[in-house]
This record gives sequence, structure tokens and C-alpha cells, in this order.
Amino acid sequence: MNPWTPEPLRPNGDVTVVSISLVRALAIAGIIVENYHTELSWNGAGTLSDLFTLSVSTAAGTFVHMFFVLSGYGLTLSILKKESVSWAAWVRERFKKIVVPYWVAVVVTFAVAGLSHYWTPDSTSYSWATLLAYLTFLRNVYEPGQTLNPAFWFMPAIIGLYVLFPLLLQVLRRTGMTGLMVFSLLVSSASIAAFVYFGYIVDHQHALPLYFVDEFALGMVLACIAYHQPERFRRLMGIRFFLLGFALYTLSGALARYQVFGYGSSTYNDMFEAIGLYLMLLYICRWMSEALSPRVLDVLNNVSRCSYVMYLIHWPIIAYVLKPVAGTWFSTNMGALPMLLSSFVFVLLMYVLASGISRLTWKLSVDELKS
Repeated sequence: MNPWTPEPLRPNGDVTVVSISLVRALAIAGIIVENYHTELSWNGAGTLSDLFTLSVSTAAGTFVHMFFVLSGYGLTLSILKKESVSWAAWVRERFKKIVVPYWVAVVVTFAVAGLSHYWTPDSTSYSWATLLAYLTFLRNVYEPGQTLNPAFWFMPAIIGLYVLFPLLLQVLRRTGMTGLMVFSLLVSSASIAAFVYFGYIVDHQHALPLYFVDEFALGMVLACIAYHQPERFRRLMGIRFFLLGFALYTLSGALARYQVFGYGSSTYNDMFEAIGLYLMLLYICRWMSEALSPRVLDVLNNVSRCSYVMYLIHWPIIAYVLKPVAGTWFSTNMGALPMLLSSFVFVLLMYVLASGISRLTWKLSVDELKS
């Protein structure tokens, strides 16, 4: 079966569809919207529509936390559904699905950045050390090359969490869900505090995997609840938990805005942000699963399937193709709502392109197996 021809979705309450597929589709859209606004340097003039557009793009940037949660969720759910696990096979599969496409995207981005001097003479030159830092997942500790693709800060963090996953799974099995959460919160908080104390920068561009262990572990706990107690999980999709999520998300914003924890406040409070945002999206996605037609849900499911490819390709296209062609046109001539609308159109274009790439790679892999 072609994996890019999705099975019809069951609209009324399928836990996995709502809690993973639809959330992931919204999350990748949010990430692309935020990077689109940021890289094209759009700034409003202070009108109400400007404030609305800036607020949407800023909030969309926080959607990246969903991928830490969903990664822990998806990995744990797949383990729970299997009678036994071959870690060697697990590593091979993740290497093929995650690392190889990332390496291809890095090499292509590096090549395009080098060629961009022909159409953007003042563009930055990057050394071979930058390429090596990206390929070895050391990009977050190599500052000279971070602007090659700022969106790729996520990759060293998530790969590190994949490496830690077997250990976290053992903690879960031995101490239960509560034990795992206590352990992960201690690890994340202690690591952030230690690096702040020693003067290390703790923003996303310099992020280490340990900062996000708690969000990843949250996904693992959610997977256990969804698998063993689906009715209990469905209660998380209610309006009360949406309001709780909104409160936590607002609290997170306030903690970051007023630097309650001093330097590093925006990193310390990522857990509040992740929980709050997930609960809100869970309610929204449950509503979508009930209100939207099966055809629309199938499109969203396909967006979810293509989300990794969309993530890999969107920033180079914005930075090395769209921005050089458009120049300052977006930042000086486009109004707030047209800018927001254009970002949604760009998300759609990335989906179409990623879907085509995914189908092509699937066809090539099938042809290789036949030969």
C-alpha cells in the first residue's frame, strides 16, 4: 500500500487521529507561518490588524514544542503496540526516516547557500566546518554556521532525545508515569540551571536535548494514557481542559515576558507552554474531527504525514529563493492581513511540494526493491 494514500479518517473521536495527526498538521503549519513572517522581516505599523497578525505569527512559533511532545507520544505508542522490540531494527528505521532526509536537506541547503552568491552578492559565505557541524548534529554549539538554517536548531535536540528514549522508557517501566515526569522535570530544570550558571546561552539556537526531556516525557505519558485508558484521554479533549490549557499558556507567556525566573525564563517555562498549547490544540482538533468533512480531514492527515519534509524544505525556500526575489517588498508594501493570508498560501505550497517529494521517494524505493 502507498503510504501517501491515507486511509479514510474516522471523524468522531479517534484518539490517535485527534491527538497526533491533526495536532501535527496544525503544528507544522504554525512553524512555517512564524518562520515566514520572521525571515521576510515583516513588521506592522501598529494598527489593530498589524497587532493581530503579529500575535498569530508569534503564537505560531510556539507550535514547535508540539513536535517534542508528539515525538515522545508516537515513539512510545509504537512500542506499546509491539510484543517485543528490536532496538537494532528501531535504530535502522529511525536512521532511514529521520537522519538520511535531514542529511540530504543539509547538503542541498549548503549548496544553495553557496550558489546564492550569484543572485544575492552580499549573502553570507559558509565554511565546510559549518556543513560538518550540521551533519554531526553539533550545529547548536557552532555559532558561525547557525544562520545557514536557523530552523534546524530542532534537529540536534530531537536526535538527542531519540538517543535518550530507551533510557526514559526504562524509567517509565520501573517508576511509572509519575516517576518519569518527576525524573524528566528534574533533568530539564537542573540542566537549564547549570548552563545558565556557567554562562551558556539557553535560547533555541543553542538548545541542548536535556532542555526538552520533560516535554518529550510528557508525550510518553500521554501515549500510555491513550493506549491503556482511551476514555480518560478523551476527557482531556473537553472544554475544561481547553480553558486550563489557555491559562497555562497565558502563564507561560507572562513568565517569559516579565523574566520571572531571570535569564532563561523563556526556557524554564517551556513545559507550561507545551502543556497549555497541547490541551488547547487537543480541543480544537477534536472539534475539527467532528465538524470537518472526511475529505478535508484526509488532506490534514496527509499534511501530517508530510510534515517532516515540509519542515526540512520550507526555510531554505524562504531564505534563498523567496526573499532574494521579493527583496523588501513584503516588509514595506504588504498589509497585515494579506501578509497573514500569503503565509497560509505558502504553507499550502509547501504541502504540495512535500507531497510530491514524498511520493517520488516512495516510488523510487519501491522500484529499488523490485530491481
